[in-house]
Amino acid sequence: MLLVFFILPERNIIFENFVSASKEGEFGPVNFCFNFKWGSEGSANGKFLRPHDVNFDSKGNVYVSDRDRNDIQKFTPNGTFLMKWGSEGSRAGQFNVPYSIEVDIFDNIYVVDRGNDRIQKFDENGTFVKQWGSEGKGKGEFTPLLEHLEVDSKQDMIFMVDGALNPRIQVFDNDGNFTTSFGTSGIGDGQFSKPEHVNIDSSGNIYVVDRGNQRMQVFSPC
Repeated sequence: MLLVFFILPERNIIFENFVSASKEGEFGPVNFCFNFKWGSEGSANGKFLRPHDVNFDSKGNVYVSDRDRNDIQKFTPNGTFLMKWGSEGSRAGQFNVPYSIEVDIFDNIYVVDRGNDRIQKFDENGTFVKQWGSEGKGKGEFTPLLEHLEVDSKQDMIFMVDGALNPRIQVFDNDGNFTTSFGTSGIGDGQFSKPEHVNIDSSGNIYVVDRGNQRMQVFSPC
């Protein structure tokens, strides 16, 4: 067995990888060691009050939504503060509990503005592009307690979990145009109780955390 050390000179951290010589191409366990961190409690740039979600653009820049600061902060991959946008309110570019955050292949940023029952779209510089949604149970409307958003850039689709009060998944294109929805309240197949999270695999299958029913449900285009 060969013990290989990877040393990062800038941070003085050693990563260990055990390479098995018994079968060519097979690797043993990899140890994950602390790398670095940034941030502390506060309202100044680079600090956080209640960070909720994190995502990345094509350049590796990091975007963090902060529920109590009502803003989005942007950092370099090594945690250097770049910019922020947003404040408390209901106007374009403002937030009331920014929640889930996603980035598409064009580096557009989508933010679930939970308290305002809407989704907001920004470019990579934080410039407001558009918004959609309002309180209600109709097509393209949302009930309070919005949950998670997922972008499927391959199919130009955005999946939005409309939470506990109207359990369903709504589907939009990346301009916010309503496409379809699926799911109702219940315990049967395709029904939900407190759906919380949605994700998509490389084959286009849609995985939904059906929290209230203590299960996962998987859907595919049909």
